[in-house]
Amino acid sequence: DVEGKGDLEALAALSPEPLSIKPAGPVTFGGRIERQGERLRIDGGHLATAAVTAAFSGEILGSTRSFALNADLVPAELSRWVAGLDLQGAVVPVEAAVRIEAGRTEATGKTRIGRLARGAAGSVSTGAVEFSTTLGGGSLAGTARISDLVVTAAGGEAVKDPAVSVVYDVAQSA
Repeated sequence: DVEGKGDLEALAALSPEPLSIKPAGPVTFGGRIERQGERLRIDGGHLATAAVTAAFSGEILGSTRSFALNADLVPAELSRWVAGLDLQGAVVPVEAAVRIEAGRTEATGKTRIGRLARGAAGSVSTGAVEFSTTLGGGSLAGTARISDLVVTAAGGEAVKDPAVSVVYDVAQSA
């Protein structure tokens, strides 16, 4: 069993790549790690910060990592990590399966946005959202299926759509 606590700024400093987010504040984490031959199995994993509370389980085999994740994201606290984000709203729950391999990350999952606002610019809310995303080879691609989308402008005008599908493929520029 592993349990710990620390400071996110200190953990972020250990990253081999510069981070575009600036996590700050205390973090607690833990879980049970067990070796099963060449596999490392993680059960009962947990991580808690002011911005994210997560529970996870998974395994590591060589350079492949696979995890099941349940997280609650706190928009106002995430805004403290990313300059100019300025989000407000209810906690956003996320359930996802994540697979990380050399040069490729895949995530599938679901969420629901109760109400999310960016400053005084307006807000968005949804019913169920299902997503699938792949990052690798210099691009980000995926799909999102959104039910009961409501986008409200700062003046109160609202656009509603019962079902929206978004397909995206964003290539990294040189």
